[in-house]
Amino acid sequence: MWIEKFHYWVFHHTDDSGQLSIDFVVGLSIFMIAFIIVSTMSAGLLVGLQSKTIDYDAVAYRTGVILAEDPGEIDETVGVAYIAPDRYAWDLIYPDYYPAYHEANMMRMGLAMPRYYYDIPSQIVMSHKTEQFFDPSKYERDFYKDKIIFGDYPYNYYITITPLDGGQSKSVGDPVPQKQQTGYIKRVVMVKHPANVTLNVFDTTGLANGEMTVSFNFYNLSSRTPGFMVYPSLERSIINLTNFSTPTTITSVKACSPTCEDTQPTTPTIWIKKPNGEVWRAYQISPLGMALSVENGTLIEVDPGYLSKRYFPNLGPVDKIDVKMVFSDPTLGGEKDFSYVQEVSFNESFHQPNLTAAVLEAWVW
Repeated sequence: MWIEKFHYWVFHHTDDSGQLSIDFVVGLSIFMIAFIIVSTMSAGLLVGLQSKTIDYDAVAYRTGVILAEDPGEIDETVGVAYIAPDRYAWDLIYPDYYPAYHEANMMRMGLAMPRYYYDIPSQIVMSHKTEQFFDPSKYERDFYKDKIIFGDYPYNYYITITPLDGGQSKSVGDPVPQKQQTGYIKRVVMVKHPANVTLNVFDTTGLANGEMTVSFNFYNLSSRTPGFMVYPSLERSIINLTNFSTPTTITSVKACSPTCEDTQPTTPTIWIKKPNGEVWRAYQISPLGMALSVENGTLIEVDPGYLSKRYFPNLGPVDKIDVKMVFSDPTLGGEKDFSYVQEVSFNESFHQPNLTAAVLEAWVW
């Protein structure tokens, strides 16, 4: 009897046993596919959650590197010549002249020298960049976060620079909390200051007719090592006028390359200042031809960014720009150079301040 039942089971159930295995495989496959889809979609629920452990020291270190070793950068798609002398001159996008380009086209706010040469010394910062950066009236608080710290996490910061020669310390940011984890970095930097020349206004040739022309030869000024070059388009240029024998006035100051243009009524421009640095009568020289009294030690200061392609689009890398001054005294004037070498016999000299050390510190939390 049992043999007959076995034969019945074999001939009636053998074909169905394979079907059970296929159903199992198909079901398992569907389960795995569904599991993968659910896992992938569930992972998105964790986006935005921040780990409780943040390496603030690493963030502070990155900020210090950007400030001390990076010159910063602007967006070149809008045309460098229209908003700044070059791609590294974020500090020369003047808001009062190009407000639409002021902040929107800054990518980073580094303080270092431009990357023109491979042998530029590290950690040399430019004085004008530090002046702009550490002026809290220039930028909003969150703007600093976007341009030097980066990241989606809402970091707070406090950044300071302290000259080691006894100069005044400058800072931006919020007070450092006493009972909270913070990241910290300290960097020693060298600050590059603008050069100046002292020029004799008396014309020994008798051919000046009250006109004095000071030439800025870009090629000659770039002949020193990068840390001690002069950058007329990126730095402030200072001309110290001496040897006024009688009271006189200055009636005009213009920049020429090759035609002479009136100075701009807004920043950047050319200033006439008293020997102590104060602006004469608190206004800039203007196309109106106002005559200003001058004396020994009167300063002609050219703002950073003025002697550049922004105003002289045909200016080449080895060209020159002249600054032309007109005096009421016809015995004054002559042809002069903003140059490393001056004629000592005429009490003329070139002065480029030494690099000064400063401590750059950054706290991030």
